[in-house]
Amino acid sequence: MGYYIKDWYAYKNAKLAIEKGIQTRNDNPAEMGDLWGYAALDEDFRIVNQHLKYLKRGYGTVTDQVCESIHQGIIDRNQAIKLVKRKL
Repeated sequence: MGYYIKDWYAYKNAKLAIEKGIQTRNDNPAEMGDLWGYAALDEDFRIVNQHLKYLKRGYGTVTDQVCESIHQGIIDRNQAIKLVKRKL
């Protein structure tokens, strides 16, 4: 969607959805391997998928989230590196 709608990206979309009343998970984001707790709101399989991706490719949701955040200007590269290296 980001290609077609200029300001569409996961973090901003999640904040808007939360403001409009979507229910977030009660799980601790760190236990899910998620920075902000907005991933996998509607299903549990995404968590399994991300753990398998980590085992297969060596990176998971946090890496995806910081890459998008750098691109959108939410954080800088140094902050992103610290977040990825931090044990969640």
